[in-house]
Amino acid sequence: MNFEDEFDVVPPEGNVFVNHEINGRSGHLGHALVEYEEGKILAFYPNCSLDEKGHSAVGWMEYKRSEDYGETWSQPYIFQPSLKLLHSEMKYSAMCEKAIVNEKGDIIVYQLICDISNDPQWQPYMVPSYSISRDKGSTWSNLRQMFLFCMTGAAADLVQRFHT
Repeated sequence: MNFEDEFDVVPPEGNVFVNHEINGRSGHLGHALVEYEEGKILAFYPNCSLDEKGHSAVGWMEYKRSEDYGETWSQPYIFQPSLKLLHSEMKYSAMCEKAIVNEKGDIIVYQLICDISNDPQWQPYMVPSYSISRDKGSTWSNLRQMFLFCMTGAAADLVQRFHT
């Protein structure tokens, strides 16, 4: 069996989700997707410079919302914790990597923190961080660092700490 026989290799006709090319931007680093209620989705993607031929962490995250299982999408929202970090004096950027919903319905987005002070690429990595939304993605907490204490208990206790 040939790969082309089993799967479409050309995307179907339709709307482009994000077109960075028209603004001279890149969307290479950081993507997260979460269904926070039945059929309600947040899709996170980067808006970065074209440094390093598009392999850049110099930028911020944005997201779109769908309330119909991904059939239609909102206009972009800027993920404010990411933009705030980019404009800080630290010369870091935050790229969303994963998103989950906890048992209380809070949306938790985990970010890779990149040191862009000397190099636009995403390394070295700094302490991973996360942001929480308690209102279905309308507002977000400031970034919070994740600290891993290997000697202080079970991994389940650590995971629960980040979700409360």
